[in-house]
Amino acid sequence: LAPSMDDEEIPRAKSPLNRGKGVALSRGRIIHTLLEWLPGIGIEAREVAAKRYIDGHGTNLNEQERLVIWQEVEAILNHPDFGVLFGENSKAEVPVAGMVGTRPIAGQVDRLVIEDKTILVVDYKTNRPAPRAIEVVDRSYIRQLALYAAVLETIYPDREVRTVLLWTDEARLMEVPCELRRQTIETLV
Repeated sequence: LAPSMDDEEIPRAKSPLNRGKGVALSRGRIIHTLLEWLPGIGIEAREVAAKRYIDGHGTNLNEQERLVIWQEVEAILNHPDFGVLFGENSKAEVPVAGMVGTRPIAGQVDRLVIEDKTILVVDYKTNRPAPRAIEVVDRSYIRQLALYAAVLETIYPDREVRTVLLWTDEARLMEVPCELRRQTIETLV
């Protein structure tokens, strides 16, 4: 079972600004990739590298859409509160596998921050506009983070596992409360 897939096959949330599935997928993939490898590049070289990548992989995006992608990524990487997300204790695209109840789980965490007392799971979401309240977040997103957290709690029983959605269009974090994750897991096992 992949954490990002719903047993009931609930459709993924769609952006109202989407011109088509290809544009949304391109945009999402580009943002995820940039957030994966740009933190490892010197700040002075990021913009040139990012724009080169966007131009090469966003051929179905217009010039304004390409610029907005760079602006979103730059805002996230330069956000004063997000330093820990891209610091020395963080890793990008981390495979996570284990059991939740009797269900085998395998997935990939966008960003994982491992500290002495805390594990932080970050999942990038490129929805536009981003939801403002956890109550209206697509339940498949909550399920995904709940499953990741359940596996990581088994791997790191001595640490608090926190989960957050990073809404890229606003450079905004939204924590998924532990109780909501637990309720979600109870419906799955």
